[in-house]
Amino acid sequence: MVSGSPRSSARAARRGPARWEARDGWTLLELLFVMGIVAFILGLGLGVFADLDPGARTAVGLVQNTLRAANNSAIARGAPARVRLDPKTGSLEAEGLQTIGTWHFEGLPLRGGLKLDGISHGGYLVDNGYQGQALSFEGEPRGARVEMDITTDAAWQFDRGFSVRLCLRREATGGGRVFDLGGALRLEVTSMGALRVFFVPEVATETGNVISGGRIFLESQPGALAVDTWVELDLNYDRRLFTMGLDGLELDRVEESAAVWHLDGPLVLGGGTQAFPGSIDNLRVAAVTASTQAQLPEGTRLVGDKPVEIVFAPGGGLDRTVHGRPLELEVEFFDGRRTPILVSLYGTVE
Repeated sequence: MVSGSPRSSARAARRGPARWEARDGWTLLELLFVMGIVAFILGLGLGVFADLDPGARTAVGLVQNTLRAANNSAIARGAPARVRLDPKTGSLEAEGLQTIGTWHFEGLPLRGGLKLDGISHGGYLVDNGYQGQALSFEGEPRGARVEMDITTDAAWQFDRGFSVRLCLRREATGGGRVFDLGGALRLEVTSMGALRVFFVPEVATETGNVISGGRIFLESQPGALAVDTWVELDLNYDRRLFTMGLDGLELDRVEESAAVWHLDGPLVLGGGTQAFPGSIDNLRVAAVTASTQAQLPEGTRLVGDKPVEIVFAPGGGLDRTVHGRPLELEVEFFDGRRTPILVSLYGTVE
């Protein structure tokens, strides 16, 4: 058998070594080039993974969600809301108003909007109320009253604060008790037509016991409650300010931060030694409650402005009497990285 022609053998010789005999390894330049590419990719990857750090994302999200919960409460309820901060423990708490009782006095027996019906021991309905009918005690004997049992409802806690709104009409000269709320909050009208309200605070003794303290009073000028005129009265306390307003105008205020003494009895309309010579309508009671609570993960803390509380005004914007400029908080992580969180004057959280 012929193995091949001389010409083909010569061509094979000219091609050099067989393909499987190619050189092994990389040059130094190639190694440096590949190492540079790997370092670049790893650098990008570490940055991405840092941004995806679940602890960091959790901490930032907790702060944003708590701030937005208070902002949403102020918008939805048209009432103040706030976030309390404790930089030492890393805890945050959003507080807002929750309506716990409403009464419009349309028909007998008296029905409450949240199933808190009234038991009548005097008083009667009149047709010329603020809206529809109203509850009147004008001309009623001493002790005439209507009671609502609130002692079995756990929502009736005023320790964080409260809001009471009602419509009043004084139908004759003289004064009397308008309502008493569990002995802890009372509204009266004086014989000169002044409005007087007080709440009972909690105080701590030197031994650490909590007892009821001296009454915290607000009082309007005489004649604030004119005869035969419906007015809308607002009483608000948020453990910062205790205020009384009439038809949108503030009558009196006092700075206070104590918790409210617990309610020891029913909500009583009227009563006392002298019946209120007038009518009550559109009563609404709300309590300040905690809507969102959060705890920053270990290794994170709040830095920056660090206010003790952030207060949102009705409608959702920052309360300008407390915050004169936008707020910037920063969440700092154990490795020194920081993420800013901005609260604008309009209450938006970014």
